[in-house]
Amino acid sequence: MAQIASTFYRDGNGVPIWTDGIITKKAVTFSDTTGSGAIGTIDLFTVTGLLYAKVVGICGDDLVGAATLEVGVIGSTALCLAQIANATTLDVGEIYADATAAKFKIVSDLIPPENLVTTAIFATVGSAAITAGQVDFYCIWRPISSDANLVAA
Repeated sequence: MAQIASTFYRDGNGVPIWTDGIITKKAVTFSDTTGSGAIGTIDLFTVTGLLYAKVVGICGDDLVGAATLEVGVIGSTALCLAQIANATTLDVGEIYADATAAKFKIVSDLIPPENLVTTAIFATVGSAAITAGQVDFYCIWRPISSDANLVAA
């Protein structure tokens, strides 16, 4: 009988991960009063070790403010999600998986490709503030190194 030399990815408890990965959610409420929508970065996920990660956003409340919005890491701020040129185009119920948000996506286009990540994942707001709105960011990830972990920031 043939033996399989490969193994399942395993979580911190040694339990096999046999799905697409672990899903971690970070809800972001944009506001001009709390500074969460100001030009700059918003921490989404803290990363340790080496892991595969892909990010998708679901808009919970229309965004207000003609800002740019993208998700990535230091050195590649749009690595995980391409830049939306005008955040006001992201409306309630729409999926943010690429530069054009929509209420539905073809499954092959729905989830961005996996990226190898060793540093924090953040959103970047540029050109103007996002003064209102809400987006749930989901990171689907799988550990590579034994110390890999990802948590909402």
